[in-house]
Amino acid sequence: MKKRGQSSLEMAILLAGGLLFLTTVIIINQDVLNTVQSQFRITRSTAVLDDVGNAIESAYQQGVGAKNRLYVNFPSGITNISVVSVNNNNITIVMNLTGNDFVFRTFSFNVSVLGNFSVQEGSRWITVENIDPSNVRIYGDYV
Repeated sequence: MKKRGQSSLEMAILLAGGLLFLTTVIIINQDVLNTVQSQFRITRSTAVLDDVGNAIESAYQQGVGAKNRLYVNFPSGITNISVVSVNNNNITIVMNLTGNDFVFRTFSFNVSVLGNFSVQEGSRWITVENIDPSNVRIYGDYV
C-alpha cells in the first residue's frame, strides 16, 4: 500500500512540474506573439499608406481629371490618417495606430488632399481623383 501512495505522489509532482514548465513556455510565447502581431500590423499599415500615397501621387502627376481606384485592407488598430504638413513641395501623411505606434510617408509634391474615408478594420475601395491643379480628392467605399 505504501508503494501505491508513493507512486501517486511522484506522479502528482511530475504533473505539477510539467504544468509549471508549460505555463512558462506559454507566457514567454505570448510576449513574442504580441511583438510579432504589432510588427505585422505596422508592416500592413505601411503597405496601405504606401498604396494610398502612390495613388495620390499618380493622380497628381496625371493631371486634372485623373482618377485612380485602389483596393486596400486596413489592419485593426488604426485610429487616424491625416495630412500633417504641406510645405516646400512636400506632403507628409501620418497614420496613427493604437498605443504609441505610427507610420508616415513623405512625398515630394505640393498638393492639397481633400475628403475622407473610414479607417476601420476591413477591405474597401478608395478612389483618388485630381479635381484641379492643386487639389486631389480622396474617398472610400466598403466592399
